[in-house]
Parts: sequence; structure tokens; C-alpha cells
Amino acid sequence: MKTYFIELFNFYKNPKDVRIKNYTLIKNIKYILYTFLADLSLTLIFFPFLYLLSKNNLIPEDFERINYTDNTLLKSLMVIAVFVPLLEEIIFRFPIRYNKLYRYFISAKVWDFLFKILVYIIPLLFGFVHLSNFGDLTLPLILMSPVLIGSQIIGGYLYTFLRVKFNFVSAVVTHMLWNLVLSLGVIF
Repeated sequence: MKTYFIELFNFYKNPKDVRIKNYTLIKNIKYILYTFLADLSLTLIFFPFLYLLSKNNLIPEDFERINYTDNTLLKSLMVIAVFVPLLEEIIFRFPIRYNKLYRYFISAKVWDFLFKILVYIIPLLFGFVHLSNFGDLTLPLILMSPVLIGSQIIGGYLYTFLRVKFNFVSAVVTHMLWNLVLSLGVIF
């Protein structure tokens, strides 16, 4: 796992649109697992703060992230653990690899410059989209956003790393696994 964090750090120190060296399916699966565990570990940092905000009624009480009353468990899990992660990955991470279509519009040199910007900005946008989970956008909500969406921002950076270094499917699978585990935790 040490190699994982070194590669993650090096990637964000100087982002390049280059796949990981010595790719194997086993290495891909390991990195999916490492990403999931890193996301889980880093997310645990935010739980005490979220608990305190909730306990002091600083998070709106009337919001419901997941409404299970109108859906069956299976339908809810399909939406939360399959549809939503797939859609979010298509929107936020699918476009961040240089491809044949881009070559018609953007030179490789311009892409190298844009890529670095995208790698830093897209996970932030991914996180801020999740502010909608907490109801209407208000100034207090915006001020609390680092705590409220810190987990999503971290996940965004981790999934972006997987997307670039391995492939789109790796990011999708990890995101689906994350949403599934989180949903089951909320349910049970």
C-alpha cells in the first residue's frame, strides 16, 4: 500500500495523462481495494465533525439524503450504488483522458496544460455538487462545506487517480462499492 500512496502523491505533484506502468489485472484490483480503504480511512476523519454539527442542529434536519419510504431496498440500492455512481463518473471523470475525439479540437500540448487544471478542479466540483445533499444552499452551509463534503472531495481525488492511471471502469467500480457500503451502513 506504500507504493500506492507514493504513486498517488507523485501523480498529484505533477499530473500527467499517462497510465500506470506494469499494468496487470491483479494490480488494478489491488488499487481499487487500496482506493476504497484510503477513502474509508480518510472519510472517518470527518465523522466526528459531522456528528457535532448534527448534534448542534447545524445541519438542516428536514433533509433526507436517501428516501427509502417510496422505494424497495433493491430499487434504492440500484439507484444509489449503480446508477448514481455511473452517472457521476461519466460526468466528472470520463472526459479526463485525452482521446481520438479530443485530437480534432485540442493539441496534445494544450491538453497537457488543461489536464493539470482538470485533475485539480474536477474533484472539487464533484464534492461541491454533493452540497445539494444538505438542502438549500445557504451561507452557513457553504461555510461548513469543507466538513460536509470533505469526504466527497477526497473520494473525487482518489477516483480521478484511478481513472487516469488505470481506466474508467476502475473508478466506476470503486465509486459503486463506496456507495453500496455507505448505503448499507445507513440502512442497517
